[in-house]
Amino acid sequence: MSKSIQFKDHSGNKIYPISCETGSNSNGNYIKFADGTLICYHKNYFYLDFNEKISDEWYRSSLTNPFTFPVAFIDYPVVQLGGISSGEENMTIVSNVIRNLKGIQTIKFVRQAAAMQSMQTIGYIAIGRWK
Repeated sequence: MSKSIQFKDHSGNKIYPISCETGSNSNGNYIKFADGTLICYHKNYFYLDFNEKISDEWYRSSLTNPFTFPVAFIDYPVVQLGGISSGEENMTIVSNVIRNLKGIQTIKFVRQAAAMQSMQTIGYIAIGRWK
């Protein structure tokens, strides 16, 4: 769906129109700006098993191909991941993200306690170019 977003300056006087296309599909949401900027975002729920001990206190888990972008980028996007705690005492930390033009291939996590089937809500925002 094409839209025109209007921004006013700090004093509220001038209007700066920005043309964009917004949409969504089963892979998430996107905003395509006329200047070629693309923003994609989505969240999903995953069960992670933290059973790989990597030190005295730390355990690792990973996801393979967790997200496909709703629209492909033409160059590698900047990706920021976020999580929502499942209410457990131990925090899950993202240690590594591997992505390409079409999605996120691998996310690696660490935490300070072993856990089986730990439910995690994970979301991302990716910013890059569509043209």
